[in-house]
Amino acid sequence: MDMNNDNVEQYPSRDIHSLDGDNGEDVVVVEQADAAVWCNAHQEKFMLLMEEEVGKGNRTGTTFNPNGWTHIVDAMLLETGKKYTKDQCRQKFNNIRALYKDCKQILSETGVGYNSETGMIDLEAER
Repeated sequence: MDMNNDNVEQYPSRDIHSLDGDNGEDVVVVEQADAAVWCNAHQEKFMLLMEEEVGKGNRTGTTFNPNGWTHIVDAMLLETGKKYTKDQCRQKFNNIRALYKDCKQILSETGVGYNSETGMIDLEAER
């Protein structure tokens, strides 16, 4: 296992600036120098570690306590060989939470279902 602390892929750094979005609203691109690329295996390991920390009582509110984050960061390094920072883990947690919220909203709509065989959301065809 490679234990090099500098081996987490990084997105290119970008300055904060505003763009005109498709619907006339401003789209803000923020600094991404600290953003990490997460492969599927690391995402799955991360979610399992978060589940373990919930079971240990290290998530009593909307996020993990300092002990929970420390264990997650340390375990990610030991089990994946990649050094994700606490901030990268927190951002991943927030992204997963937002994705869950979006999927839950979509699945609450009439005519929408989840296909466990494909892992995709299914829509009923309009008749």
